[in-house]
Amino acid sequence: MKKTDLERALDEALPDEKILSDVKRLLEYNAENGVTEIELNEKWVPIPIDVPIDIVSKAFLKEYYEGVGFGAYRVLVAIGGFKKDRYGFHEAGYCFATLYYNDQGDNFTEDYHVKFR
Repeated sequence: MKKTDLERALDEALPDEKILSDVKRLLEYNAENGVTEIELNEKWVPIPIDVPIDIVSKAFLKEYYEGVGFGAYRVLVAIGGFKKDRYGFHEAGYCFATLYYNDQGDNFTEDYHVKFR
């Protein structure tokens, strides 16, 4: 099987449009006046809900033992857009979010963080 076949299967199982829609829904959930707040490093950071969202990576995770892992899919997004400085460090406009999906493609939790990981 070729890499392109695997990528196509991953995109069919978890389309980019769904991921972007899920992130938008998460940002809109507690928003007031077009702004939401996300806790980052023990501080609440205001983030406009209409910021660019870039998908950085998407992965299928094979789990060998039921109940040990953290979902079937993991997605890293850059909220506020993905930026790479001239030294090769990766940054997001506001923050990164790692979203976790079950084997049915349902988002069940997310983790917001400043650093690329």
